[in-house]
Amino acid sequence: MLYNFPYFGDINISDLEEYYSLDITLLEKPVSIDMNFIEQAIDQTLANTTHTFLENLALYREQTNKYIYQDFFERAGETHPYITDMLEELEDADLLNMEDDPAKKAQYERNGFDDRSVYLLQKLQLKRIGLYPDSDDYFAIFDYTFDLDGSPCNQVLVVITDHRGVPQQVDWES
Repeated sequence: MLYNFPYFGDINISDLEEYYSLDITLLEKPVSIDMNFIEQAIDQTLANTTHTFLENLALYREQTNKYIYQDFFERAGETHPYITDMLEELEDADLLNMEDDPAKKAQYERNGFDDRSVYLLQKLQLKRIGLYPDSDDYFAIFDYTFDLDGSPCNQVLVVITDHRGVPQQVDWES
C-alpha cells in the first residue's frame, strides 16, 4: 500500500526498506533527514503519525532548540558539559571561524568573547533528524553540532523526542 509522506513522497508501507534518507531545507538551513524501520511493514495509524510528525518538523526543531537552551542553563543534562568540553578544545580563532557576519567577527576580534559558552551554544546547528517510527525506544532524534573548518564537528548533542515532537532528553554522542 502506497503512502505519501511529506518530503519522501510515495512509500509502500507494506514493503518497507530499512532506511530512507534525503537532504532538505528547514527554516532556511540544510538538514539531513532519514526514516529507519525495524519491521518490514507499518499500519495506517503509524503512517499517519509519521506523516503528522514530518509536517511539523519546523515546530519540532524550535521545541528541541529551546530544550537544549533550557538544559544548558539549568545544567540538567548533557548540554552544559558538552559546551564546556568543546570550549576547552577550541581557541578563540576557532570560534571566530564559526562567525559568518563580518561585523560581528570584527567586534569579537576587538573585544574578545564576552561569554564564550553562550556564543558556542548559539552556534549549534541542527544537522540531522532521524525518525524511528516503529522503535520502542524513541520516535525521533534531532542531532545538533557546529561546523569546524567547514565540516560538522563529530561531537553531537542528540535530542530524543516522542511522536508528538516533545523532547524527552539530551544525549552527547561522538
